[in-house]
Amino acid sequence: MVTWRRLGELIVPAIVLLGCLLYWWHVQDARSVARRVPDAVILFTVALTIVALVREFLFPPTSDDEKETPASFAGEIFVKRVLFVLLCFGYFLGFSWLGFNLTNVIFLLLAYRLAGLSFLGALPAAIISSAIFHFLALLMDFRVPTGPFGF
Repeated sequence: MVTWRRLGELIVPAIVLLGCLLYWWHVQDARSVARRVPDAVILFTVALTIVALVREFLFPPTSDDEKETPASFAGEIFVKRVLFVLLCFGYFLGFSWLGFNLTNVIFLLLAYRLAGLSFLGALPAAIISSAIFHFLALLMDFRVPTGPFGF
């Protein structure tokens, strides 16, 4: 029987697969020169997500693992997953308003904090990750929004 816990673990991979599918469907009519994200990147993302899903189904948690998880801990995990999904929607909404770099820093800072990193660990990790994403965007010739502060 599928438990709510197992379904909750599939939320993020399902969103990733849906996003890849929607992007791929959206750019099908575009010339290859106009595509900013190469098909190989999309296929790699889909492949990694499918590996995560297959791993979850091939190696399900044993019933002993589910019995050892207290209900309060399971509820906390569920709340964190819901907050992460809401954070993803916030990222989508804030992207054009705050710009690429600032939105990435804020999103990653909050996501790292949600994952359990301290603020002092999450802040440099968010800045470094955002810098990497910025250079990848430049490398792939993305036109990213700069936002109201010019960055």
